[in-house]
Amino acid sequence: MPTLTFDRGSLAAALDPSIREVLETMFFACVSDFEAVREPEQETRIPNEVAAHLGAHLKFSGQCTGEFAFSIEKCALASLALNFLGRTEPSASEQENASIVCEMGNMFCGSLLSRLQADNVFHLGTPFLDDGQSASTPPASAVTGSFCLDPGRLVVWIGMEAGD
Repeated sequence: MPTLTFDRGSLAAALDPSIREVLETMFFACVSDFEAVREPEQETRIPNEVAAHLGAHLKFSGQCTGEFAFSIEKCALASLALNFLGRTEPSASEQENASIVCEMGNMFCGSLLSRLQADNVFHLGTPFLDDGQSASTPPASAVTGSFCLDPGRLVVWIGMEAGD
């Protein structure tokens, strides 16, 4: 089975529709703006306000291997969590938010990989919750995208290399 490779341009082009689709269909969110950053020295970073962000990080393998991470401002997470849970009040608990963030990581990464190569099988690792700092410092080889939500912002990155 040949290994897959993706150039930064194709990764950047797939970020917007794949992440937007998950946000709109699973979280009923409106994405007002998207910016894909292709050059490593211009990567978008989330400010280091640890308390204001939550994120997840996971690894994947298959015909290509890599990592996916995202960070979301807690004001955006609060709104998305209620939509995902089908509630209007009260706000989601910390445990519910943690579970939702990890599930978002699975959905975002799965959607992106499926859009890039639907005919191949990928194995997603278990997402781990972090304070949102994984997305604030992506590796130089990663492609980053920033999504403006109402309210808040979501930053994602994906890095890939030849796989199994």
